[in-house]
Amino acid sequence: PVPVATPTPQVAGGRWSLAAFGQSCEQGCTGQGLRCKQEDFHVRNAEVDSMDEMAAIVKGLGATCSQYNNNWGSAGDVPAVLVSQGLCFVSGGLRSIDSLSCATGVSSDKKRLCWCSGSAGALAPTTSAPVPAPTLAPTTSAPVPAPAPPLIGSGSGSSSGWRLAGRGQSCEKGCAGQGLVCSAAASSGRNGEIDSRSEMTAVVGALGGACKWFIDDWGEAGDVPVTMPDNNGLCFLTRASRPLASLSCAATTGADKQRLCFCTDAAGAAAAASSLAQVATAASTSQDRRRRRSLTATSSLLPDAA
Repeated sequence: PVPVATPTPQVAGGRWSLAAFGQSCEQGCTGQGLRCKQEDFHVRNAEVDSMDEMAAIVKGLGATCSQYNNNWGSAGDVPAVLVSQGLCFVSGGLRSIDSLSCATGVSSDKKRLCWCSGSAGALAPTTSAPVPAPTLAPTTSAPVPAPAPPLIGSGSGSSSGWRLAGRGQSCEKGCAGQGLVCSAAASSGRNGEIDSRSEMTAVVGALGGACKWFIDDWGEAGDVPVTMPDNNGLCFLTRASRPLASLSCAATTGADKQRLCFCTDAAGAAAAASSLAQVATAASTSQDRRRRRSLTATSSLLPDAA
């Protein structure tokens, strides 16, 4: 059984609820005719600040916790569930009331776990901590070889290059704002220019930003590489030779972050896609040849029929 915190006068009825994908608790609770109240949420936090407690509540709401992340316990969008992986982000014990946010949304593959109150009350907006980005499933697509040196974009609608999107923007939107496009194939081809700390520092610095410390754990997340300017120059580093499918032009990020995007024109995007297709075809052809040679060699070892 899940231990339940003793009700206080602040909590006039309510229940735990999983908001819809991508929604804030404010949206999720309102959709049920209830309210997300920061003070009530804080009172109930003790019911979800351990793995066992969160697993029991999430199970009762029709979802599953099969693995856990305890590193973001004070993030504004936690507790939350990455449903496709059964990954549950557990709330921190004894966290401050200011760390809980009703207004913070999550990425489109997550659901916030919310305490929805039955009584009306003012919603208190808070400043959210960084939102952990999802890791996409790896594929076997071969990346396009990365040319050097890195291209740094400047000016609207000018040549291709690296650019920092606006806060909270996707690369799709950030590039479009410069009269360019984001191409996953082109980004894959240029990933080798920013997959080390020194390289990302140089590129971000050339764009007017700064990388003073790094997190390497989200190298295949859809919104990485990304910077967090207000957190003392925190930069999330991309992984070397990451799968093409892990790069997303459409993924957005928190309002306190800026995605580092490779923007190109339509011709450049088409050329990158064509180059990537050629690499994939060549790899497939080579694999077929090796398979045929293996079958021929095996046949030659078989005894002749009597």
